[in-house]
Amino acid sequence: MTWFLALIALLLPWLTGAALLYAAAALTLSRTTVHAPGEIFWRLGAGAFLGYWLVTCLMRLLALLGIPFGLTVIALPLLLITALAVFVGWQRAPFFTLSPRGRGCPEEPAPEALLIGGAGEGANKTPPLQGESWGGDGFSASPSPPAPLPQGERGAERDASSQKCALLSQNSFLDLPKLTRYLFFALLAWLALRFGLLFFEVSTRPLFPWEASIQWASKAHVYFGLKTLAPFGDSTAWFNGNFSGNVYLDNAPNLPITLPLLQAWMCVAIGKWNDVLMNLPWWGMLLALTFAVYGFMRSQGLGPFASLITAWLVASLPLLNTHVALAGLPDLPLAGTFTLAALSLMRWSHSRQWLDLFCALLFALIAAMLWPTAYLWLALLLPALVCILLPKSARILALALPVVTIAGLLTLTQAGASLSPALANLHFDTDPDTWLSNFITGENWHLLWLAALATTVIGLRECLHTRIAPLTFIVWGGILISVVAIALPELVSWLFGAMQAERLLITVAPLILVWVVIVFRERFLSP
Repeated sequence: MTWFLALIALLLPWLTGAALLYAAAALTLSRTTVHAPGEIFWRLGAGAFLGYWLVTCLMRLLALLGIPFGLTVIALPLLLITALAVFVGWQRAPFFTLSPRGRGCPEEPAPEALLIGGAGEGANKTPPLQGESWGGDGFSASPSPPAPLPQGERGAERDASSQKCALLSQNSFLDLPKLTRYLFFALLAWLALRFGLLFFEVSTRPLFPWEASIQWASKAHVYFGLKTLAPFGDSTAWFNGNFSGNVYLDNAPNLPITLPLLQAWMCVAIGKWNDVLMNLPWWGMLLALTFAVYGFMRSQGLGPFASLITAWLVASLPLLNTHVALAGLPDLPLAGTFTLAALSLMRWSHSRQWLDLFCALLFALIAAMLWPTAYLWLALLLPALVCILLPKSARILALALPVVTIAGLLTLTQAGASLSPALANLHFDTDPDTWLSNFITGENWHLLWLAALATTVIGLRECLHTRIAPLTFIVWGGILISVVAIALPELVSWLFGAMQAERLLITVAPLILVWVVIVFRERFLSP
């Protein structure tokens, strides 16, 4: 029974988030776009992070209303929201059955639907498919629907519609060569085995006695025991007698409570404190991030096998896997939400659909509610937004970012003591072992940073292309932050407390892999 309740607590918020994204897409997009390649996996991946955040918002609301936490009072609203969202989505954009024409391909239009004027005027406007024109303007706004055709050009329009379905069908799994299909299933089996082993680890390993237990799970334990929220303070104020009322102590009382609430939800659903199964959402987040990356790459025009390779690269990052096996820290959730915010912004730069822009803002908000370091990463979205709105600014931004960074660092090294005594001895770490162990020889990243460097050198022109430049600036900004974190560890400690600089690198790592594949494809495989 414990396992059954744990799986309900893991999957129910996930389904709620995915259903809400499905309903939102059905209400704002055309049927063809809702069921375009990759969209289901994108909604499944992004829906997990949205659902886990929603359940913590619901718990905040219950605490505000004075209602104790319980399985029924939390699960019932989630079930109702899920059912309503699925109903709305199904009414507006039901799933199409698979056929040789491909999922989402329109049926042959009736003759009356092609008439000019009247009820059939809008029926001959075939909405564009996301990512169908990578070789043209794959990341720019989708082309507008064609103008109504005269009666005599009915056959030409029908041919154009059939060509779009043929294009979609050729980009499907069924059209892969036999050898590629075998490799696809082999890679899929590899991923299944890896996630199976990670599930075994996270579901059997007790909470490790480090930051996860003294800063995050300590709050979750109190929230579960009281069935509501409670204030936290530090020991210094307690010793000085500055507290009034019931105040609880832990090592970091000012940290956001989103992740402790998620752990408390797992224990509330199980019915007892369980510091093992309460960490299952970390496994779910890595799986969801893998789904989202696969869906994003499919929506941008890559085939199933290339998209699966990208997802596999993300899921196989050693340090991300470590944060699943030793769950309870905010690094993986922050990496996932930041990646989703950046990818949603890139989707908006291509589709100009307001839903994608809303998702970018929403996931940025969720990231900000996870960890204080999120603001540093979310600032990287601003240059990308400027590049999307002002495409000709790409080269100016490419020159401005390193100049501003270097000027700021030189100012800090000279005048850091005026900001804080902790910055009085600020200096660059030039030890080669530090750089090699963090970026090259260590086993945390495989060859990620070498791949990023090679991509920048070989594909510099492609990096600054209009449709890739926004993602490039997010990635380059993340690499700059990573370099600064390693070069100036005292600055990282001053900004975020006693934290290893290497942990900052986790946040941008999945996005770097997506960027490497996109630039590589544009450099060597685009027509």
